Amino acid sequence: MLIISLFLLNNAVNAIWMPGNLTLQINGTANSCTYGTSLDLGIIQVPALVASITGTFTGDFSCADNSGGAASWAMSLQATTDLTGTYGQTIPRTGVYMQTQPTVMSNGTCGYSQWTTSWTSIGSAPQTIIWKTGDAGNVCTLTVTGVMLYITIPAYQAVGTYTGTLSLDVPF
Repeated sequence: MLIISLFLLNNAVNAIWMPGNLTLQINGTANSCTYGTSLDLGIIQVPALVASITGTFTGDFSCADNSGGAASWAMSLQATTDLTGTYGQTIPRTGVYMQTQPTVMSNGTCGYSQWTTSWTSIGSAPQTIIWKTGDAGNVCTLTVTGVMLYITIPAYQAVGTYTGTLSLDVPF
């Protein structure tokens, strides 16, 4: 005959709860922006009256806020110089305007504002293309397609190739 004895010991009074640490790392790019890289306004004949020319940047303007660290940020564009012609003539930077399509949010959720969906001069002050508003801790990607420039050309403007500077301020 075999006798088995089982003794259960209650060690609850001797148990000690030990907190542990858990670390989670999510890899990827914290924040990044992309933007349209070219714009062809074409060629216009010498106008006898005030004229205008319009063009659209190729590519999207987009910022991915993957850290959510900042409550708000913006991407803006400004014409920082007059357009100077081959023979020294100028087209005032105040005659450079921008318009965009509406902002689209993806990959997360955050507050954002629409700014430049109507023609707005970018010659005197920068104008916002994309703007995240007051949402610290939230991640998202904001994208604008169809960023367009409109330039007013004075009457009897001299022939030549005109160049100027656009300054793009990106948050990341």
